[in-house]
Formats: sequence, C-alpha cells, structure tokens
Amino acid sequence: MAELVQGNVELDIDTSETTTPAWEKIPGVTSAAYTGGAPREIDATDFDTPAGETETIYGARPNPPLTFEVHLDPGNTVQELLFAQYAAGTIKKYRLRAKTKATVFEGRIQIGESHAVDGKMTASASILPIAAPVRATVTP
Repeated sequence: MAELVQGNVELDIDTSETTTPAWEKIPGVTSAAYTGGAPREIDATDFDTPAGETETIYGARPNPPLTFEVHLDPGNTVQELLFAQYAAGTIKKYRLRAKTKATVFEGRIQIGESHAVDGKMTASASILPIAAPVRATVTP
C-alpha cells in the first residue's frame, strides 16, 4: 500500500553538542534520497585464471550519501546552520524519518545554491557519511 510523503517524511539535523541527539527539522525539504552501496569489486585475476576469464573478490561496501533538495529560505536559522556546517567541515548527524522508521547518517555536508530568474531559490545538499547509516524505529 502506498503512503503519501507529505506529512509522513522529514529530514532532521542533530543540533546537540552532546551524545544525546536534539533533532531539529530542516524546513523546506522537497526531496531526499539514498541508495545502498554495492560492494567494491576487486580484480583477483592471476596466471591460474582460465584464459579469457577474470576473477573477482568483493571488498567493503561504500557508505551511500544522503542527498536532498530544499526550498532555500535565506536567514532561516536551521538552513543557515547547514551552510555553517559546510564551511566548518563539521561532522554531524542527520536523520531521514518516515513515520516510525528513521535512517541516521553521520558525516559532513556539501551544500550549494541554485537561482533561476524564473524559478525558486533552492539548495542541493549531500551528507557524506563516515560510517554506514543506521536504521531504527522512532517515535514521531
């Protein structure tokens, strides 16, 4: 059964300076996505490999980035925090929550703006995780 995104999904940033998260909603998010990383393929072909064939071993899976778009609201405290985190290169936690499930990413943000003369002010961002994202059950 399909669920409507509006009202059921939000993206949060941990604004706490302690180990206990203080989640603050990032306003204006229009899309958010991540994909699971495929394991790295490492060529293990050697002289014993049959002619015309290759051998592969699988290495560590890369951590997928969380990407998102927002309607930019210059001066908004939370959105300005994103730009400050980018400038400082700070590692923070971000949470993509859908109803009672959430995936938490810990990493650095990359963010940029886009302005079209006949369009909206928007920003695009990616969270570059330092570890695998963690999925958990949460209370909305």
